[in-house]
Amino acid sequence: MIDLFKVAIDTSVINNLDIILKSGYVGQGVISKEYEEKLQKEYKNNKLVVVNSGTSAIHLALRLIKDKLNESEDTVLCTVLSCFASAVPILANNLKIKWVDVNLDTCNIDLDDLESKLTSTTRIVLFVHWGGYPLNLDRLNEIKFNYLNKYGKELFIVEDCAHIWKTKYKNNFIGNNDHYCCFSTQAIKFLTTVEGGYLTLPNIDETNKAKKLRWFGLDRDSGASFRCVQNITDWGYKFQPNDVFCSIGIKNIELANKNVQIHIKNANLYNDLLKNISGLDLLKTEAYSEPTPWLYTVKVDNRKKLQDKLLKYDISSSPVHARMDAHDCVKQFKINLPNMDILENTMLCIPVGFWVTEEEIYFISKIIKEGW
Repeated sequence: MIDLFKVAIDTSVINNLDIILKSGYVGQGVISKEYEEKLQKEYKNNKLVVVNSGTSAIHLALRLIKDKLNESEDTVLCTVLSCFASAVPILANNLKIKWVDVNLDTCNIDLDDLESKLTSTTRIVLFVHWGGYPLNLDRLNEIKFNYLNKYGKELFIVEDCAHIWKTKYKNNFIGNNDHYCCFSTQAIKFLTTVEGGYLTLPNIDETNKAKKLRWFGLDRDSGASFRCVQNITDWGYKFQPNDVFCSIGIKNIELANKNVQIHIKNANLYNDLLKNISGLDLLKTEAYSEPTPWLYTVKVDNRKKLQDKLLKYDISSSPVHARMDAHDCVKQFKINLPNMDILENTMLCIPVGFWVTEEEIYFISKIIKEGW
């Protein structure tokens, strides 16, 4: 079987784990700090905070923003296409959802639909960079500027970067801006720590606040005992990292950097081989962006028929994520989203990862070219 996902673990991880597990200390300690600092060096960004999952990163980002809003500003404009982990933190922060349609050319949030749905009480936008293909951030910044001029207040942006590893837009890493950028290091991501995540913040003050909120509201870097002496003035969560998953991350960063180049090479080969096929459309890449294709998504007529054919040749395929507004727990927010209605029946992801050889890319492309 040519799989859609595989886990990438460096062979040296086991040695690191053996030391940590036998050390008598597996919580948040010096290894967690080393991992956080290593990620900060990778991004050249000291406003980066490690947490225990990508979902926690989004939850924490929304909490930081919510602390700055009034009660009427309780609605998040959210892409409808992502893992439901994108939406859960909205609900957990007692915020409302206004769904935004998708762009049929990219699977990313539709910025025209987003702009049309902005009001004085919709202060937060949440979207995913689908499959590792960046959103048009220039257009988004234009929308932010227009919002500020119209309403006299800031539009806060939460970027779900779960599909991304060191992706660039205009030669700058996604995450190195004034947004709240939330990353996942869950099992099948480019960089995996089995479970984990991190976020980058707009400024140092919020970075320091995030470090406190990830551990109940206590400052672990203070000289005072963080358990017995400190007074919690701003309650937080149990979102902190631990030395076990951080030790895995330290060893896997180099492997992630290597594997992402294979994903890019494989996606570029697909781009050449799958052009101009009847019944199949490729996604477009935004100008100025340098995608890191965690997923390779196509739009196809009669998706089930193609999936059945691929399966006959032991080739995995899947839409990967369904529309988030289909769940009963968010049915009160349901609205008409015509682009998503089209995309939910046509989108399909095919294997593009580091485990897929050039020969297999040619084979998969040949099977598709034959028709279905």
